[in-house]
Amino acid sequence: MEKFKVRKETKFVFAVQVGVETFFLKAQAIQDPYSGMSSHGNFIPVRIEDYKFELVKEDKCTFFNNVSEFVKMIIEDRQLKSRFDSLLATNGLSVKDVALQEIYGEEVSIHTNALRYLV
Repeated sequence: MEKFKVRKETKFVFAVQVGVETFFLKAQAIQDPYSGMSSHGNFIPVRIEDYKFELVKEDKCTFFNNVSEFVKMIIEDRQLKSRFDSLLATNGLSVKDVALQEIYGEEVSIHTNALRYLV
């Protein structure tokens, strides 16, 4: 499994666009975030499995153990699936391409492509 690096701050948010709706996926480390710290103490190697995810949409909160569970939920939800299908058909994209479009958070810099292969 590929690794990506985050700073000492081990919380971040995915903004996931599904059709015209945006879902926010809050991520927080579920393992000791300092277990893989480099000798300089600046970066921590973190695998996607080391995080617990929380989907936040209006007043609803759903917990996911990983991004794969989140993508599975989207695929299994009929309304979301129809949005995905039309989005995929018009853009020729895969679920992986659509599910993780933008990542942002305090003191965190991770390119979307770094997570694409982890789903």
